[in-house]
Amino acid sequence: MKLRVMGTKDECRQVMKTPTKLSGIATPEQMVARAATLLETMDIVVPYIKDYFANGTVYLYKGFEGEKVNPDSPLGKKLHEIEKEFGCKVYAVTFERYSWGRVYSFLLVSKYMEDWDVMFRLTGDPYKYIAYAYCWNLDRPECSEPGSVILESAIGGIRRVG
Repeated sequence: MKLRVMGTKDECRQVMKTPTKLSGIATPEQMVARAATLLETMDIVVPYIKDYFANGTVYLYKGFEGEKVNPDSPLGKKLHEIEKEFGCKVYAVTFERYSWGRVYSFLLVSKYMEDWDVMFRLTGDPYKYIAYAYCWNLDRPECSEPGSVILESAIGGIRRVG
């Protein structure tokens, strides 16, 4: 598979507006390709997208700044646990502090292709997106759950804003 780095924000948004109309169970390669398209749509810096596409490297974003997730770290182990439990691919992680705790949001691509159109959606704002994630609350683990989050992109990275 060849990574297609789209040229403009408008081109990315046009691709995301077109329903996939796919069904069935995706191969791991198809899930990675879908994740790379989502990263491109959010204007993630190209070297990070290429690293994900070529090596499966997931980046953690704290206030738009990305750093590689070490697969042997507690965060890396949680990432693999989520992928195994939900049968999905994690393509990025954000970290935020809220009044209810410190939260890692693991952005997911489902193995079921018919889920793809609802797991990542555009908003009216060209820099905000709704993505499906598993939210891991470090301070209140009982509040950890999957669901939709709102992301904002800027300067080649992302952060969760809702």
